[in-house]
Amino acid sequence: MLSHAPGTHRLDRRSFLIASAAAAVTLAMPCVLRAAQPIELPLPYAENALDPVISARTMSFHYGKHHRAYVENLNKLLADAPDLADLELKELIRTSAGNPDRTAIFNNVAQAWNHTFYWHSMRPGGGGQPTGALKDKIEKGLDVRIICRDMMKQESLDVLVALGFPKKVFRFQPACHNKTIIVDGKVVMFGSHNWSNEGVKTNRDASLIFDDEDIASYLAEVYEYDWNKLATAHPTQSRPRVAGEDEETPPGFKRVPFSAVFED
Repeated sequence: MLSHAPGTHRLDRRSFLIASAAAAVTLAMPCVLRAAQPIELPLPYAENALDPVISARTMSFHYGKHHRAYVENLNKLLADAPDLADLELKELIRTSAGNPDRTAIFNNVAQAWNHTFYWHSMRPGGGGQPTGALKDKIEKGLDVRIICRDMMKQESLDVLVALGFPKKVFRFQPACHNKTIIVDGKVVMFGSHNWSNEGVKTNRDASLIFDDEDIASYLAEVYEYDWNKLATAHPTQSRPRVAGEDEETPPGFKRVPFSAVFED
């Protein structure tokens, strides 16, 4: 994962960003999902099936509340749009994309599809040690490095290390929004929800693949800056906060003087 350090690099290939924005809705989409009312997008496994990588509690929020809200909102919107009721989700996205009268439908159907794709990209008992090209590169000592957003918890890093990933290949950076994979300095998979105002408001991501050495070279420079200047070797620890005078100390916290955390 990587983020651009403002003012550090300039991208002279304006067509890169233009093409990114234009192509953001041309993704390959599951064809099994239909917009017949009411839409129901169940999990393909139990909520606790991905423990310990994704806990049942996390799933209850991400699927049970977050994803469900998009599906319920979409069903309400489609109740007033009978001409769309029989469309597959991919057709709903294409039909509503760029249509100012159907922005709300687009935002919710895109997120409903995006989350469903995410759930189906995982399976209980999946994962394991690195395989294929990634394992081969790690074993040969080639340059395999991963920058994660610093919201990752130490427990998650411990799971990855236990699965065989060397701890030294990970670093952690605050406020990462772009998701980028650079392969052999030639091919890039690039994703972000910052391509549009709607993406920022709804946290909608899309991924594109660029087989272009110039784009790969540019993003590799950004990555090197982030790795060396902005990222750290450890996930961010829980940040201190100011406690009220009569507030009880929450579990997992301890009270310390203000001067022990901040100078002056």
